[in-house]
Amino acid sequence: MEAAYNSSTTASSETSVVICNYNYERFIASAIDSVLAQSVAPCQLIIVDDGSTDGSRAIIDRYSEHGIVKVFKENGGQCSAYNVGLEHVTGKYVIFLDSDDRLLPTAIEKVEKSFAPGVSKVHYPLELIDANGKRLGTRIPILCDSGDVKSLILSGYEYLSPPASGNAYLASALRKAFPIPLHPTERYPADFFAIFAAPFFGSVVTVAEAQGEYRTHLSRGQTIGFGNAGSAVGSQQRNVDILASWLSPIVGEQLPPKLLNFSVLKVAYAQTAVSADGFATRFTSCLRMLPSMLKSLWRREGMSIPTRSVLTMWAILLPLMPRPVALKAAIYVCNPDSR
Repeated sequence: MEAAYNSSTTASSETSVVICNYNYERFIASAIDSVLAQSVAPCQLIIVDDGSTDGSRAIIDRYSEHGIVKVFKENGGQCSAYNVGLEHVTGKYVIFLDSDDRLLPTAIEKVEKSFAPGVSKVHYPLELIDANGKRLGTRIPILCDSGDVKSLILSGYEYLSPPASGNAYLASALRKAFPIPLHPTERYPADFFAIFAAPFFGSVVTVAEAQGEYRTHLSRGQTIGFGNAGSAVGSQQRNVDILASWLSPIVGEQLPPKLLNFSVLKVAYAQTAVSADGFATRFTSCLRMLPSMLKSLWRREGMSIPTRSVLTMWAILLPLMPRPVALKAAIYVCNPDSR
């Protein structure tokens, strides 16, 4: 294992980048290259390979001359990779980059300019790219929450944040909460726990411009749900349960038993509205789901009243539409990759 990081760029930073990889031999070189191309070099590049069985490790070995920290471990899931990665971090700040995503050249530079005393997380939008790295002309998320988002979480709402590769953390803040709890058989999305732990140790700042690229592996418009990980309400509630039991004793505040998330709720609602069940069953199920979804929608700060009004009408009309029409409307609203 090499403990130093050598870069050809002239400026250096206080940011460590941790790339977590599992069987992404097709993309890992692109992720590494995006870190090496930063306008301000990271002080450290750590690659945690979580037991890959493809050619990933041979590709990672090709970068040994750059002084990366290589951690080759048995497969334990993303939470395990985050835990191990943070143990090796020496920088003041840390970015966890998924190995199929990329950083844009100014990411570290913009992030470090945005950190200030009292800030525990800086996040930024991600440009969508396809499996071949082609930009798709949209970005996620459209809106990001900033400031004291802890109060939002404690009031029962998930705050608006990019996924894993769109976040930079104050490393000392994460260490107050880590390690993320592990399960012997089930695997959880590590970014969820980092994203929701950080606000309990400081405020959140948004960089307006995209500073990374998020790779989607599905064909455009193929599914109602967006992203490469499942977003079912059941798995989301499981994550919230684990978050509350893990984090509440650490921060000395009881996290709520549920966190409303419009993005998750609208997908579940749309999937119900276009299901193969009979009209009466679909309509009744949607009617039960509607209040929570609209509550989460109208809480969203930064979204205009006309936009909220249009989405409210979409929600009311969706279960009443013929299924082929409803499917198109559901995909358009729920999957930004389809637009």
